Amino acid sequence: MLTRTKAGLKPAETSSKFTHTAAFRLALLYAAIFGLSTFVLFAFTYFRVQAYGLDQMRASIGTELSALLEEERRAGEARLREEVAARGSSAESRSSFYLLQDARGVRLAGNIPPVPPVEGLFEMRVAPTHTGADGGQDTSLAMFRGAVLPSGGYLAIGRNLGDLDDLNTLVLRAFLGSLAVTAILALAGGLLLGAGFVRRLEAINRTARTIVSGRLSERIPLQGSGDELDQLSDNLNTMLDRIQTLMESMRQVSSDVAHDLRTPLARLRQRLERMRQKAKEPAQQDDMEAALGEIDNILGTFSALLRIAQIETGSRRAGFRSYDLSDVFETVCDAYGAVAEDHAQRFESRIEPGVMHVGDRELMTQMLANLVENALRHSPPGAAVRVELRRGEGGRPEGLVSDDGPGVPEAERGKVFRRFYRLERNRTTSGNGLGLSLVAAVAELHDIRLSLEDNEPGLRVRMVF
Repeated sequence: MLTRTKAGLKPAETSSKFTHTAAFRLALLYAAIFGLSTFVLFAFTYFRVQAYGLDQMRASIGTELSALLEEERRAGEARLREEVAARGSSAESRSSFYLLQDARGVRLAGNIPPVPPVEGLFEMRVAPTHTGADGGQDTSLAMFRGAVLPSGGYLAIGRNLGDLDDLNTLVLRAFLGSLAVTAILALAGGLLLGAGFVRRLEAINRTARTIVSGRLSERIPLQGSGDELDQLSDNLNTMLDRIQTLMESMRQVSSDVAHDLRTPLARLRQRLERMRQKAKEPAQQDDMEAALGEIDNILGTFSALLRIAQIETGSRRAGFRSYDLSDVFETVCDAYGAVAEDHAQRFESRIEPGVMHVGDRELMTQMLANLVENALRHSPPGAAVRVELRRGEGGRPEGLVSDDGPGVPEAERGKVFRRFYRLERNRTTSGNGLGLSLVAAVAELHDIRLSLEDNEPGLRVRMVF
């Protein structure tokens, strides 16, 4: 049964994000390390500035307290009272606090209310009283140093800790601004360094892709710097030279063996043919006929090996032309539709018209014919074989050959393109195990990505051009 429909076009666009590149990740890593180093440095500086400010404030309070106590010893308590009153009412009194009180706790001078006498350093919240009355302003946290006078009175001097907070805020803002600038510069530097590194890696990847496509003579370009990447590239080039030499030797051996044995096998076939014609007994004729069949299989195997070797050399690329791929699919489907009907199999095709491709039309016809013949041969009567051609992602041609036969086990799918490899259940059927090897050679020559998939049930061969 042969049916055919037309496929529609569903283009899809793919995009790559810069944030997924190695250059961006290297830049982020570079910026993160540099930013972390800068953060540690500025954090250390910030805490050192904070500690230095506190030390200076303690020293300043201690020096001023000692000076006033010396004034009291030298000129008396009345002079101390005048000095404290003058300093408490000065312009700096908004950040500096002074208190002189007698033994009963009554304030004699200063700009803060009386407090319980405390010797040495202490902190407390105070509300400055510039008019001489208590209260009237918000409280401030201040650091004080106090001393009890010989008369029983009490002298305390303090500084507003809010001044240190302002200094710390100023340092912190400068730090955050510097950190932002540092991060931007580090990110820019990382992008420049990462881009250069990735360019060299991309040269290696580009060469690898070229070699995979079949041009085994391609090599990685060297920068001449002698660094690690140059040494890696040189080692890879040496390895590729060795691999190419070994592969060419193996191909040459296969070609030589196949070529040299074809002539004696052809002469042997001619002799057997003459002997079969001269044989009078039917049993002898049957034996000769079987021997001729075996020789024909051997000659077919050698012909396939020579054809694969010719394809793998890449010499057919010179004959690449633009051709109608849809017409190739139509031709093969017309040829094998009748074969499927003879084997009581259903044959379906869905081919999008006007799909063009650049390559060798004859080789593409043989590749598709091998795939369709393989599907028909290994599918039982009543099975369905389907051939499709459509435009896939980005408008690239995509072909499918699928069947609902026994399929190929997943563990075996990576092996079926090897030369002479056959599944255990297929060893009793005709064939030499080179059909799919020729398919793989043609696909590699044309940069076609082949993949074997589960058709649930059966096998699906996907060709992405």
